[in-house]
Parts: sequence; structure tokens; C-alpha cells
Amino acid sequence: MIIGPKGVSRSLHQVQWCHCSTNDILRDLERLYNHEFEDTDTFRNVYSVEDKKALEIVSSSFRLEGGHFQVGLSWKYDKPRLPNNLELAERRLECLRKRFMKDNSLLEKYQVVINKYLGKGYIIEASEERFDYDAVCWYIPHHLVINPKKPGKLRVVFDCAAVYQGCSLNDRLLRGPNTVNSLIGVLLRFRLGNVALAADIEQMFLQDINPITFISETLEDLESFTYLASIIDEQGGSDADDD
Repeated sequence: MIIGPKGVSRSLHQVQWCHCSTNDILRDLERLYNHEFEDTDTFRNVYSVEDKKALEIVSSSFRLEGGHFQVGLSWKYDKPRLPNNLELAERRLECLRKRFMKDNSLLEKYQVVINKYLGKGYIIEASEERFDYDAVCWYIPHHLVINPKKPGKLRVVFDCAAVYQGCSLNDRLLRGPNTVNSLIGVLLRFRLGNVALAADIEQMFLQDINPITFISETLEDLESFTYLASIIDEQGGSDADDD
């Protein structure tokens, strides 16, 4: 038996093959641009029945009072049914009260904001004559939010999404259509002139709704506090909205 090379060398050749398709690249680019500017859909202005109803409510309830625009709430139903959520509001108030007892500086800042809202007419103190206990009523819990980047500023938030017995104020309201300007439209209008301006409305949600009704309470452990409530009459009007 003979073992060993035969003496005949065979050269091995390696071939690397890479397929490149321009069609795939063009398709990917098309998907990218369509995704970035998908809000330019020509069907975006086709409103549903609920959207048309929401726009009609806004148009019919729109008014100018004291230099501020006000609109009514866009109820899903003409006679909204809301449970009495006073129990929920009191629990949330108690949580807020305990937080204030731990940090009295938060209470002072909270009072400054509430007094500011009162001075500007965003909120109105309720009296026995104004407070209709027989009307449909929904109490809006409120809490504070502090931005870590703005430690000296405190924001009062009215929680219209708070759920009680499977119901919330937001659930009874129409979402309405998306009337925000398209991104491509904004970019194109920025090219029309030499100078472009941008503006924001301060505290818009507090200024374009009816004044919020609140009840003042004197607490034993704290100097004073404000207990906010939404008074909704039987005709479907309201004194409150989200912030």
C-alpha cells in the first residue's frame, strides 16, 4: 500500500458573488419618505359622524367673553350620565393633603397658583346659590406636577381621565377630528417669507373654557385649601375641562 500525494496539484478558486438590486433601494427610500410624510394623506379631511358632531358643538358654543374665547364640552350624548364621584375626589384630596403636610412649601406654591387662577378668572368660588346639587355633577380631582428642570415652578393638573365606577369625564366626550396642520404644510409655509414666527398660547385650556367652580375649605392642619369641582348642568354645559 502506497500512501502520499499523487504529485498532481489542483488549484482551488474561490468565487464571491454579491447581488445588488436598485429596485430594492428605491422601494426602501419610497417607504421611508411615505412614513415621514404620511400625514399628507388626501383623505385626512374626511370626517366621521362623531367628528362632525364635535365640530358642530364647538361652532355652536363658541363665544368671546371678557377678551377670552370659550367653547362648550363636546358631549357624546345630549344627556350625559355621570355617577357621583365625590368619594374619588375626596380620596385624591386626602392624598394631596398628606403630601402638603410633609412639605409645607408645596402648599404655599399650590396656593399661589390657585390664587393666580382666581385672580385671572379661570376659577370661580362656588356659593350655595350657584352650586346646584340636583344637577349632573362631576368632581375633577387635581394634583401637582413638578418639572425637575424647573424646580421652582409648580403646575396644577386637573385629572379628567380619573375613572370612577368604570366612567371618566373623558369617556363621555367626543375626541373630535385632528385639525392640526400637516408637517409638510408648516415646512412649506416657512419658505414663503423672509422671517418666520412661532407662537404659543399660555394656559390655553384654562382660558378657552368656562370658569372652573371650586369650593373653599378651611382645614385644621393647614391654613386653607381649594377643592375644585366641575358643575355640569342638565343642558350639557360644563364649568371645567382638562389642563
